[in-house]
Amino acid sequence: MKLFRFTLSKVLDYKQMVQRLEANILREMRENHQRLTRELDSLVSEYQKGKTCFLDKCRQGSMAGALKSEGLYLSYLQDSISQKKAELCKSELEIQAQIVRLTKIKTETASIERLKEKQLKAHRLLELKENEVLVDEFVCNTSLQPIFQQ
Repeated sequence: MKLFRFTLSKVLDYKQMVQRLEANILREMRENHQRLTRELDSLVSEYQKGKTCFLDKCRQGSMAGALKSEGLYLSYLQDSISQKKAELCKSELEIQAQIVRLTKIKTETASIERLKEKQLKAHRLLELKENEVLVDEFVCNTSLQPIFQQ
């Protein structure tokens, strides 16, 4: 009996390689998303501190020039926060698209693996039948030998 050889093994290997690459890309995207989230949290925290400081200076009656520069800085922080939120939304959309790609590849890989299992099962059944035929022939030949020797 010849050894089992899966006809689509190269395709399966390729799909598994692509799946690993896409999973790595998704992991990097998630790490980038976490980094963006930390940066946004930092900006929001800095904005809150700056706003508190600005309000304290307003209550104390600080100079208009100092208040204006503080106000401009807070405006800059608000713009930065808006940009970071837009980056986060874009990152989330990219992650969702990557998840869809990875799911599709996993489905394709799983279907090829199921086909491999099915072919292996058919191969084993064929091998079992061939072994049964071989045993039957052997038994038949050994039972006929005494008849021919007489």
